[in-house]
Amino acid sequence: DVDASGRHVGGTRVLHLGPGDTFGEQCLLRDEKRSATVVADERSELVCIGIQQLKEVLGEDLAGIVEHTFMLSTLRKVPVISHLSLAQLHRLVDAMEAKSYKAEEEVEDGLRIVLVIYGSLKCKDGSELPRGSWRDDIAKMLDGSQSSSLDGLVAGPQGSRVAMLTKTALASALQGLG
Repeated sequence: DVDASGRHVGGTRVLHLGPGDTFGEQCLLRDEKRSATVVADERSELVCIGIQQLKEVLGEDLAGIVEHTFMLSTLRKVPVISHLSLAQLHRLVDAMEAKSYKAEEEVEDGLRIVLVIYGSLKCKDGSELPRGSWRDDIAKMLDGSQSSSLDGLVAGPQGSRVAMLTKTALASALQGLG
């Protein structure tokens, strides 16, 4: 709702977006009704691009391209790898496996980087990872640990789509970066 002064009232903040972030693409790609309202905290410039314009520029595999771009923008926020070049980040995204999980389904153990494309993940410590969030366990891997603090993840109540790197895939991708 909007009050008389034009301010948004009520509702629950689900996600904070910053410069360069996108919204609405998942509903568009999955042909779902939008379920949230976006409210800017400050003056903002937005670009609205329709599905036909996107397909003309990006081709018919729009879902794959949007997912790849979302994974790339999320990886840029991971501090331990944020210094990598764009080309190197693309190689990491290419090494990631994206997988969908049903509600409450367990995610396999042994992951070193996980990012939530849509839905959410529940962590064994009780915290939740919403869409666009990530966790990494690279420091443990570099210390030679075989265990992962990312073990015990479970898909949220609406299920989830998750991009992940295992220890082997991460090591292989990092070796290929030079």
